[in-house]
Amino acid sequence: QEWGMLGIFLQIKDARYHVAGGASMKYEALHAFETGIKYIDVNDSRLLRLRVSLHHRMGMLLKMMGLGEEAIEAHKVVFELSEHSYDLALGLFHQAEALIMLGKVREAIPIYEQVLEVKPDRINTYYQLVRAKRELNETPDKEWEILLARMISEYKKYKKLNLDPARDAAAFTYMAQSPDTGIYWAIYETAENLGHYQKAWEYLEKGHVIERAKHYSHNRKRTQDKSETIKEIFSPGFWPTPSIGYDSKIPVFIIGMMRSGSTLTETMLDSHKHIYGMGEETIFGAETPGLQNILIKYQGQTTANKGFVSEVKAHGKIVVDKMMKTSDKGVANTTKEGKVLRVIDKNLFNFGNVGFIHFCLPNAVIIHCVRDPLDTLLSIYKNKLGDQEIEWAHHPEDLVFEYIHYLEVVAHFRKVLPGRMHEILYADTVRNPEKTMKEIVNLLDLEWDPNIMNYHKSNRTIQTLSMTQVRYSVYSKSVGGWRKYAKQMQPFIDEFNKYIPDLRRRGVLPFPNKMNWNFNPHFDYGFGPVTLKAGGKKCSMDFVTNVTDCNFTDEEYIKQTKSKLSTNNNIKTKKKNKKKKKSGTKKNKKKSLKKIKNEKKKKKKSKTKTKTKTKKVKKSSVKSEL
Repeated sequence: QEWGMLGIFLQIKDARYHVAGGASMKYEALHAFETGIKYIDVNDSRLLRLRVSLHHRMGMLLKMMGLGEEAIEAHKVVFELSEHSYDLALGLFHQAEALIMLGKVREAIPIYEQVLEVKPDRINTYYQLVRAKRELNETPDKEWEILLARMISEYKKYKKLNLDPARDAAAFTYMAQSPDTGIYWAIYETAENLGHYQKAWEYLEKGHVIERAKHYSHNRKRTQDKSETIKEIFSPGFWPTPSIGYDSKIPVFIIGMMRSGSTLTETMLDSHKHIYGMGEETIFGAETPGLQNILIKYQGQTTANKGFVSEVKAHGKIVVDKMMKTSDKGVANTTKEGKVLRVIDKNLFNFGNVGFIHFCLPNAVIIHCVRDPLDTLLSIYKNKLGDQEIEWAHHPEDLVFEYIHYLEVVAHFRKVLPGRMHEILYADTVRNPEKTMKEIVNLLDLEWDPNIMNYHKSNRTIQTLSMTQVRYSVYSKSVGGWRKYAKQMQPFIDEFNKYIPDLRRRGVLPFPNKMNWNFNPHFDYGFGPVTLKAGGKKCSMDFVTNVTDCNFTDEEYIKQTKSKLSTNNNIKTKKKNKKKKKSGTKKNKKKSLKKIKNEKKKKKKSKTKTKTKTKKVKKSSVKSEL
């Protein structure tokens, strides 16, 4: 039995290793989990906890692979086997996550509520609940106010216990390993939805303060060195003419900064019958070390070396074959018809690999998604990323620093490989999606497919933060959305302005005449003024000065909401009593009418009896007289 346990332990370790190995290795990992589950003795109660853990890990892997329905089934097993509230909540939570991934937001909401019933201290669940409710857009403001007061109260509970979320994992737990700050982002999103922008930003900042304390400090030198190395290696003479790479039109790469509209672009293209989007998977990124080894091996060699040429071509073929293999397995879980002719790798950080992509796959199409700089940074800052590799997302200065270096790298490839990237502006996609998509489809050498414009009806699984947004048709409300927080975004603007003059002079800025590189809140984005929601009588709604006098305390808000609730309850009670009174009056009316009718009937009967008696008396007297 000990040997059996060791074997299962190794299977788990093996699976965990493969989880990080890219799309092509995840199916091997899935097999490892299935093997582990197969060898567990279901009758041995001591192994129950291990079975729960294995099914949970397998469910997580299936979700990563985009197999939502299978992930739901695995987490249902977790729920059924669980004896502890933690495992029950875990099973339910990940069922809801898989439903969201499949676009079944309405079904997920009650399950999130159930998680909070089973384990009320799992307060990070509020974040997912709020996001789901916000995307469904059916919750009235009164319910949002109640939810906000409830979340602030939960947050205060832990503060009263003197628990520090950065220190006490038990209070703010996500997976038991590390504290989670989801409650802060949940309060932020709810407050913003109600128009309480200052209160929203207050909690967003609280969350970031804790995240900054949790993560190691940002290594700026590493970013700078990486950018300089890319510029140094990929100089104009790096790529041989003619190209020695693998000649295939199948690969398509979408690159850019996070939150730049890449998921929207990929989802629209994936709706084409001959295009498959791999989502967050990256084959090329996982295979890049192999290409680097080839270049080191043949350093200084020319294209005359046949071994060098054949190894580069072979490497390109390996990448394309793995992309096709992934698409074949992925398409099997969709309703897509038609042969897949193009496969999309949407790893945004491939912007640093443009040189390698062009070297290895010269016919691959590279699409660069660009969005307004402050909209991009706000979108990164306001979304809970939770990835330790993106620790720079928690500080305005670090976030601007990374963004500047992304601009520098892309500008370098724009200069040394002119026209190699097809660059699209998010605002243009929103303004005229059909025109933008037709340009890309034409570039991919495919016929236009009208299904692209019905992308929001697609059944594909989406695992990014945009998973719910792309279930709706294109909307413009996020374009220029940073202006809601113009005052709070000032640290970002100040940091940006240190770099902008030099970047402008060197021609680094993309779409210099179409984008708001002056960070002007009055900039015309072409969609009218930004929509601000009035967040209570106290708040001023001018986006230039922003919400200055809306700084109520948490206690005031909870008190206000409770008094609103009690007032609403009193009104409801009064209405109920009025109804009862009305119905009572109606009943009494009915009763009194019945009484009157009965009395009339009685009188009629008595009159009839009297008449009959009189008649009888008259008859008898006549008889006696006769």
